[in-house]
Amino acid sequence: MANNLLRSGCLILLLALEAVFSSCRNRSATEITSPPPGKNEMADLNRYMVRKDRERIQNYIERKNLKMNETSSGLWYEITREGEGPLFREGDRILMEYDCSLLDGTECYSSKSTGPMDLVLGHSHI
Repeated sequence: MANNLLRSGCLILLLALEAVFSSCRNRSATEITSPPPGKNEMADLNRYMVRKDRERIQNYIERKNLKMNETSSGLWYEITREGEGPLFREGDRILMEYDCSLLDGTECYSSKSTGPMDLVLGHSHI
């Protein structure tokens, strides 16, 4: 799956950040202050918010008829155009073009304004 991501050359619609940004903006005070019952209210609240965000993202994907995939970390992505050429291997240096926007279409990050991301495959850049 990672090879397909990197092979695409142009990743569009990384929805992970969309969920974070739009969920903060769209929650009512009662949603945040009224967690479901449980022994550890903060942990329960966090699980509840994650579940609600995931539902919102899935509903959005269905409404827009998108072909999204979810990684094990919760990142949603769509490959809009497959790249051509040989597959990348761990340790290869790549340039990745990308667009990242919120569920409402507001652009957060784009390689159009910052230039392609230069990274080494298989190495953390966080």
